[in-house]
Amino acid sequence: MALGGLLADPVKHLPFLFGDGGILNIARIPGGSPWAIKYPYALPMVVNATVITCSLLFAIIGLRETAPCRIEHKGDWDLVWKRIVDWSRKIRKMTSLNRYSPIKSDEEQWGYSEREDSVNTSRPLLPTIWTRDLIPALVSFALLPLHNAAFTHLFSVFLSTPISTRQPVSAFSFMGGLGLSPKSIGLCISISGLTGIILKFFIYPPLQSRFGSLRTLRLALCMFPLAYFATPYLALVPKHSIWRWPCVIIILFTQVMARGFAIPSSIMILTDATPRKEVLGTVHGAGNMLGSLSKSVAPVVGGWFFAWGVEMTSIGAVWWLWLTPVAILALAWSYLLTDTDETDDLLGL
Repeated sequence: MALGGLLADPVKHLPFLFGDGGILNIARIPGGSPWAIKYPYALPMVVNATVITCSLLFAIIGLRETAPCRIEHKGDWDLVWKRIVDWSRKIRKMTSLNRYSPIKSDEEQWGYSEREDSVNTSRPLLPTIWTRDLIPALVSFALLPLHNAAFTHLFSVFLSTPISTRQPVSAFSFMGGLGLSPKSIGLCISISGLTGIILKFFIYPPLQSRFGSLRTLRLALCMFPLAYFATPYLALVPKHSIWRWPCVIIILFTQVMARGFAIPSSIMILTDATPRKEVLGTVHGAGNMLGSLSKSVAPVVGGWFFAWGVEMTSIGAVWWLWLTPVAILALAWSYLLTDTDETDDLLGL
């Protein structure tokens, strides 16, 4: 979000690079770089794509395989440089004058062994891993992004929505946003992201060790409805009021704190609910699939509610009819989860 706000419309926000005399305006065209004028939102996408591509390359080249069965029986083939070395050795052997080569065993030739077969047959069948502890944990894992992802999308839209000149009809019928610029929105969201990192590193660990993952999750889930219900009332705070930014910070801090506590707690709960460590990859794969599905559905449904609320002259419709109820549902569902933390037993909670 910070990159999006700072790099959007670079001719305006980064004139020393893309303006009239900008360093990257090589042709020195008046008004700025033509492509930056024609595509003002291309630069953030290019930067993001570059960073993601570099991360992918580093992962392919440098990360080692962690699955024990693949390391033990098939070797660590995920290192590209290792493949290149092996290929170069094969090429040298093929070009060597020595035409003799050792006969490979079935295991070396086909990558198969009786030991690997025994390991595969001892793995638990997929239907047996979906226990009564795991299913509620998966549902809880999917409910979190269903409202959290919608907030991330809608809060930026709400901050950029122009201030309304209409007078509020009632406590639940009013229009308008905060009318902030993309740069201000980007800085606001980036500060919240940094705040979340600090909370995860310094506040969450002692809190989780004291109360356990499940109780920390419930504490976080109690914060979400409060933040969502109060968000649309920011539109009623006057533009030049000294309380405007403190109110924004309080609501954003509450949501960021809840998110920073809920995400790691839900991951720990899902891990603890896994019946065997051999199926951790399967379980977390299922959890990420459900979470990704929620992340794709949340902005669509939230956007529809937002548009419907604008038609009904109620900017808070999406907050009161979608985000708050889903957050309350997630809180209620958390009471179906099994507390497996040893901390709670030691504390007698």
